Amino acid sequence: MGGSWNRNDVIIFGGTNGISSVSAAGGSPSLLTRPAPGMATVHATPVFLPDGQNFLYVVSGTPDIAGIYSGSLESKLGRLAKRLLAGPVTGFHVTSDSSGQGQLLFTREQVLMSQPFDIIRLEPAGEPRSLIEQAGSFAVSSNGILIWRAAEDSYTQPVWIDREGRKLAEVAESGEYPTFDLSRDSSRLVVSRRLQGRQNLWVIDLLRGYPRRLTLADVQHVDPRWSPDGAEVVFGSTEDPSRSPFRISLSDLKSQQVFKFEGGQLALDDWSPDGSHLLFHSTAASMSGSTPELWTLPLAGDKKPALVTRSLTGIIDQAQFSPDSNWVAYNTNESGRYEINVVRFPSGSDGLQVSTAGGVQPTWKGDGRELYFIAPDGNLMAVDVQLGATFKPGQPRSLFKTPLTAISYQMEQYHPSFDGKRFLFMVPSGGGPPSPFTVILNWTSLLKK
Repeated sequence: MGGSWNRNDVIIFGGTNGISSVSAAGGSPSLLTRPAPGMATVHATPVFLPDGQNFLYVVSGTPDIAGIYSGSLESKLGRLAKRLLAGPVTGFHVTSDSSGQGQLLFTREQVLMSQPFDIIRLEPAGEPRSLIEQAGSFAVSSNGILIWRAAEDSYTQPVWIDREGRKLAEVAESGEYPTFDLSRDSSRLVVSRRLQGRQNLWVIDLLRGYPRRLTLADVQHVDPRWSPDGAEVVFGSTEDPSRSPFRISLSDLKSQQVFKFEGGQLALDDWSPDGSHLLFHSTAASMSGSTPELWTLPLAGDKKPALVTRSLTGIIDQAQFSPDSNWVAYNTNESGRYEINVVRFPSGSDGLQVSTAGGVQPTWKGDGRELYFIAPDGNLMAVDVQLGATFKPGQPRSLFKTPLTAISYQMEQYHPSFDGKRFLFMVPSGGGPPSPFTVILNWTSLLKK
């Protein structure tokens, strides 16, 4: 499960038993790391750092364990390993310079990211940032060349499915749609679409299947969110390194920046049904520290971001306003497993956990009487809820097995119609052409965009 060879002819390799080392001349392997007893984890893809002594490797497993760890040829079994990056990753690479400073590149949820890394201290030295979305495999040369290709399952098709799990209709062509949002009347879909080397916004008429390009730029446009009246779309743009939000009018296609985000990179979650606020979280650290936080931005008045809630550990993502704009549902792995929480808006008080056995991607029925989410086994769950002075949830029940091949805690994969009778899923289609390899001669230039 991956290996690395240093200049002293020592080879390290991964496996279900942990990371092992062996001389290139032969001999018996020595175990350097070992998974915790009773934990279904794998230690894999070890990579030597320039000193030939220390190395990094990936641990797969539950969210409280998964991540990138550091190890050493002098590691002793039973010694507590140092986790450098929390959360599941599917590949990584480390670059360095003569001063010991470098970049840790890794893929998470099909997004290629880069984070400043101190090779000497063996610790992150800054906040991560997104470089390329829908990325699959990648490799980096010592002279600054990056080669990558899109994830094989990146092609999806919008499909309507009823409450019994029956396929009703395919409503648009297969394509690469990393993020999307369904209009309140369920008649239009706004997508961030990768096409011909660009990732811009398109609006798809779901009644006729007619696509209309909304933006045209060489930068990436992501996380589109409809205004309540369907007249505007707010989105994140790599035109700003922090992916600060812009809003665009569908009538004249003019866009303007909403505000300048300071604090890592922003990810837009939702636009409140009453039109007054945006909801977002930081994909790196937070605006006030290193804990995961959920923020809101008023679109009138002083337009100053305000904290909604924070997590002491783990991740906060996929937040959604309730139809009355008084509650917010989101997923977090603070407990060690992704669960659905609901808090009062804007105070963040009266928090309740709605899921009972894991869940991601919360969404609401248009009248506020049901809350939906996807369980770890891929089932779409529904919870009867009562909105008002207090939030009263019922017990989660399964509606049907979704057609998804992998469940995301970070990117939306479905949206209910307003009446909750249909669900629009982005179903993996496998219908795209073979992903080409893309070569970037000076990949560090991406850090300046």
